[in-house]
Amino acid sequence: MLKIEKTIIEWINKYIIQIALVFVIFVGILIRIAGRNYIGIDYHFSLYDIPGNCHSYLFRHAVSFLMSAYSDFIINIIKFFAFIGDYGVTLLTVLLFKQKRQSITLFQGFLAVTACVLSPVSLLYSVTGMRIDSICMCLILLSLLLHNKGWFITSIPISALAAFLLPSFWPIVIIMNITWILSMAQTEKMDQKHSFSYIKTISGTFFFLVLLIFSVYLENLGSSSGYYWGKIFVMNPSTGTSYSNLLSWLSGMLHIYGYSLAMFSLIFSFTYKKLRVPALIIQLLILISIGWYQTAHFAI
Repeated sequence: MLKIEKTIIEWINKYIIQIALVFVIFVGILIRIAGRNYIGIDYHFSLYDIPGNCHSYLFRHAVSFLMSAYSDFIINIIKFFAFIGDYGVTLLTVLLFKQKRQSITLFQGFLAVTACVLSPVSLLYSVTGMRIDSICMCLILLSLLLHNKGWFITSIPISALAAFLLPSFWPIVIIMNITWILSMAQTEKMDQKHSFSYIKTISGTFFFLVLLIFSVYLENLGSSSGYYWGKIFVMNPSTGTSYSNLLSWLSGMLHIYGYSLAMFSLIFSFTYKKLRVPALIIQLLILISIGWYQTAHFAI
């Protein structure tokens, strides 16, 4: 064996995980680029201002502006942001994982990146659908990371922004913020030495309520066209009509919350080993449901 061959082999063995990490990131980018022009079956329900569009007033009007100015590139523009969101979710997942464990090994980081970047659910939502769930999930994880670092007031508007873009995230945001507000109130109750006790709790509650009320107001601006803030729970995005039965409602909820459910289950599975099998089952169920829905029109 030549000396240079031995040197190359030793270098590969030393940096095998880093090489594999770069490979995974590169493959994820290639897959997303290859599907950048693919149009899923819910194209109209995601872009156009019609019943069945579960995106917010803010998103619908932003898309309307982009379509008037860059109609030929609107699909690529939205998918570009969705792809950026996928990698943002990946980075924040690793940071949260590291924050929870204090430190993580390179191999653990590699597994986290692989699970997020090459998740079939992540690819389905970003490539086949015209949705920005990844951007919203990115904002949720960023707010969670900031909250864990003690930036309580900052984390609230960042989490609310996710729901401003996609109102289906409001239940997640509401649960998160109520939990944070109660936790902060308990902390300030135990620490009475500060003259401004409960100031963070009061400020956080105020910001949260203002943002929630403003979001409800924006969604009701389009009420004359059949829009209202709670439509995501009663209107099937696939048909633009009310759910006909419990099974169709469950399918619709899986469609709406599939990305967030898949990513949250992955994140928790990194910390709790017992959740790894359930996380894989959740991924499989979403993959079957959303995958069939997005590709059924190609069936012969």
